[in-house]
Amino acid sequence: MATTISSVTRSGAYEPFELQVSRGQIQGHRNVTVFGFNPDVDTAQVSVWPLSSLITFPAAALQMTVSSTSANDTSSGTGARTVVIQGLDANYNEVAETVTLNGQTAVTMTASLLRVNYAYVATAGSGDSAAGDIYIGTGTVTAGVPATTYDIIKFDYNTTTTGSYTIPAGYTGYVSQGLF
Repeated sequence: MATTISSVTRSGAYEPFELQVSRGQIQGHRNVTVFGFNPDVDTAQVSVWPLSSLITFPAAALQMTVSSTSANDTSSGTGARTVVIQGLDANYNEVAETVTLNGQTAVTMTASLLRVNYAYVATAGSGDSAAGDIYIGTGTVTAGVPATTYDIIKFDYNTTTTGSYTIPAGYTGYVSQGLF
């Protein structure tokens, strides 16, 4: 028996469009929640992300590296072991990659990214969390920090808190709510 997709509940009441999208009832649509945090907003212009600076975007897709400020964020460490990075390639198509961490030593991603839209710790050791700040960037890495940072998972958050999102190719974005 085929399932009928409709905008009514089993009791016949109307359901909000956003709820139907969240349930996967409306094809070609999805909800994306973008949230950010900046612990030090001064009078200078800064982006909504954990670093007190403006977010930089690469001019072309790059093979980025992933590294941590802690030696415990490794494949067998007590901190974060793997991180999933979701972003866009040179054609603005969505890509995702799981990276196994190697502490303060940079691990080069297979995919080339034009944008990082989201990243999170997928697996962790006995600490159940990242032991340090996890950086996604390019250039020389010193103590786990790359010369250029494109995104960051701050210690103990286990996800990016960067208030930035680039709409993938073939989609149109609509802001339904904003809080500042």
